[in-house]
Amino acid sequence: MVGPRILVIEDEPDISGMLQFYLESEGFEVELIITGAEAMDRLATDPPALVILDYMLPHHNGLTILRQLRETAAWVKTPVIMLTAKSSEHDQVAGFDAGADDYVVKPFQLDSLVARVQRLLKGA
Repeated sequence: MVGPRILVIEDEPDISGMLQFYLESEGFEVELIITGAEAMDRLATDPPALVILDYMLPHHNGLTILRQLRETAAWVKTPVIMLTAKSSEHDQVAGFDAGADDYVVKPFQLDSLVARVQRLLKGA
């Protein structure tokens, strides 16, 4: 049985591939998107159980995508984890203000990220 579907919006192939491999090994179904434009198009379809969203993406940044996600009725309650190299307090506050449920700074620990995913999915 395949677990909940997670949408990973990440343009770095090494990171997205690692996330896909690890999350799938933990029983999740993973969908990958690599550009902000693709992510904006994806908002017109059914939401996943959770989104892992990079801040810095080609075409649209993660905050723009997150704000649009929070304005899309079907996606309003979808948990979102920002996963980014942007580590300043200002960036983190901006992520939470835009609607992020959690904020993880790269480099990160995979086990910790999975624990955060599981915590958010339990609350959904």
